[in-house]
Amino acid sequence: MSQLRIIAGEFKGRYIDGPGKLDIRPTLDRVRESLFDILSRHIQGMRVLDLCAGTGALGLEALSRAARSATFVDSDPGCVKLIEKNIASLAVGDRATLIKGELPYSLGRAKGPFDLVFFDPPYGSDLVAKVLPRLSSKDFLVQNAMVVVERDRRASPIKTSSYAIDRRHRIGDSELWFLRRLAPGMRAKGGDE
Repeated sequence: MSQLRIIAGEFKGRYIDGPGKLDIRPTLDRVRESLFDILSRHIQGMRVLDLCAGTGALGLEALSRAARSATFVDSDPGCVKLIEKNIASLAVGDRATLIKGELPYSLGRAKGPFDLVFFDPPYGSDLVAKVLPRLSSKDFLVQNAMVVVERDRRASPIKTSSYAIDRRHRIGDSELWFLRRLAPGMRAKGGDE
C-alpha cells in the first residue's frame, strides 16, 4: 500500500497509509504542503471538517498542527476503513470523529460548528453546488469560517452568494479555492447558488 507523509507538527515525518488500490485521488504532497503553508498560522485550536476525506490526510495533518478536533466524512467503505486505520496509527481517536455517508445528506450527523472545512470532491462531480449551501446554514460554521475546495483547475468557477472568495491558488492540474463564510444577511457581490 502506498504511504503519505505528515508534513509538519506533532507527527512530522510520520507516514499514514495511502489509497493503495482504492479508486480515489488523494491530495498530492505538494498541494497539501502549499495548502498548509497558506493556513499554517490559523490551524491551532480549530475544529476541522474533512469532507470526501479519502485517506484522512488533510484532517490528520491539521491534527498534527494542533487543531482541536477533526471530523472526517466519506461514503466509500474502503476509505472509511483506511481513515479508521490512519486515526489509530497516530493515536488521535480522542480528537477524531468519522462519519460514513453520502454528501450532502451525512452533514446532518456532523457536530459543528466548524472553523475550517477541507472539501476535496471527485473531479467532475456536482457536489460543490450541493454541499456549499448546506455548509452555510445557521450554526454549522462559525462566522468567517474558511472552506477550502480542491478542484480541477479546468472546472467552471465556483459561484456562491454565501461565501467571499479569499483567494485561488493553482498547483499543477489542481486549484484550491479559499472561501470565507459571510455573516448571516450578507451576500457576496454578484454571487449565486
